[in-house]
Amino acid sequence: MTARDAAPYWARWKARQVDVRPWASLRLSAQYGHRPVRLLSVGRGWVSVRVEYPTGPRCELYRPGDIDWTEARVMGGCTGVQVETAEGAVHELNIRASGEGRLWQWVRRAVKAGASVEGVF
Repeated sequence: MTARDAAPYWARWKARQVDVRPWASLRLSAQYGHRPVRLLSVGRGWVSVRVEYPTGPRCELYRPGDIDWTEARVMGGCTGVQVETAEGAVHELNIRASGEGRLWQWVRRAVKAGASVEGVF
């Protein structure tokens, strides 16, 4: 067995580095003290957010139900979202053409359907 074979599954391939850019501001639910966070992405059953702490920023994962979606706002530079369904179909929504209200309708439907959502810049 080689050292590569003994490495964890995720470490066996070289991954390219990507810039992580929050695309919306929102708050966690009351259970987490309504803490303000920045949305990074929505996966199938989880939400990735950036949380600011006195020691610095940290990426954390929460369930979609742990997010207070009513206060979500798109951040500057984000032009829309890309939604990928569980079946692999990809849909894009431009915020300028549809408005922020429609964008959050898409996000809520995507969360219910188990789709992933990424901000588009």
